Amino acid sequence: MLLTFCVSFYSCEKEGVFNPKQKISKVFTDVVTFNYEWDEETGEYIRKEFVYPKQLIQAWTWNDKKLDKIDFWGFYFSGWDDEWVFETELVKTDHYVYENDRLAKIDHGDGYFSIISYDGSKYKRLESYDDENNLLVYMDFIYDKNKISRIMIEEMWGGFIIDKNAELKLLATFIPKEFASKMVKKNEKNRNTKGINSVIYVFDYTYNGDNIKEIGVEMNYGTDDKMTGTINYVAYDNKNNPFYRKLEFDIDTEFEFGIAAVTSKNNPLEIHAIYFEDDDPEPYELSMLSKYSYSKNYPVEVEQIMTFNSLQSPTNKIYYEYK
Repeated sequence: MLLTFCVSFYSCEKEGVFNPKQKISKVFTDVVTFNYEWDEETGEYIRKEFVYPKQLIQAWTWNDKKLDKIDFWGFYFSGWDDEWVFETELVKTDHYVYENDRLAKIDHGDGYFSIISYDGSKYKRLESYDDENNLLVYMDFIYDKNKISRIMIEEMWGGFIIDKNAELKLLATFIPKEFASKMVKKNEKNRNTKGINSVIYVFDYTYNGDNIKEIGVEMNYGTDDKMTGTINYVAYDNKNNPFYRKLEFDIDTEFEFGIAAVTSKNNPLEIHAIYFEDDDPEPYELSMLSKYSYSKNYPVEVEQIMTFNSLQSPTNKIYYEYK
């Protein structure tokens, strides 16, 4: 079971309330995959690309002004040889629980849950537990006036076994997935040989008005080994971001730029990131360019082009529907 930790808010007075003007009902994406097929004429393998347009990945249910639940959909292939069939399935559902109209708990299913505590009108801590009440992860929030300036995340290893796939996705939420497998191996080594019981991630935020300007990233593996990085938000549009003031920490989705943590008022058009690892002299550089289509000043479609160390990935398309 992969955990998803989401905290949502939309209020100038207090956090834990999410009531945007345009409420998302469904999120779709184009699924692009490929394989290599043997060409008898050329005697070579030829890359063949397959596109499955506009596949459902999220369905949001609202109870009047409150977000009631989010269904998460995944996709996979079944079959064998050249008879693969594209399939979709409901992966999990997050249910939102409120106290005094403010989000207090999220049930992730199969006994997994997250609880949120507050310091007055501000977030204080998010804690997530497994089905045996083991603390898996906690997030502490630090503020500069009314904006989150730092989030510290500690992943607890304790006496239970960490799911490597879940850990991989946790790390890939905030850093390039190219690094994630390295970190999982280092964490496993530290657990087995050095008795280290947790790993810490720190994210420092600076702003330009209501938009994120820069995120400083530091990951401590539990030894002297560290990874540091900087994520720069170069340009924004002047339209409404439907996720504005929605704080989300989702290890089911592989975010490359740390954008899962704090959202901006407008939609990012250009993002650059650079990461340094202690035992690697060469930095890793990423960039993402986004192009939007709008309705009523909200995005309904976005095309994203990702570049990693000058290698460009296929264009990613995301679609939004509103209630």
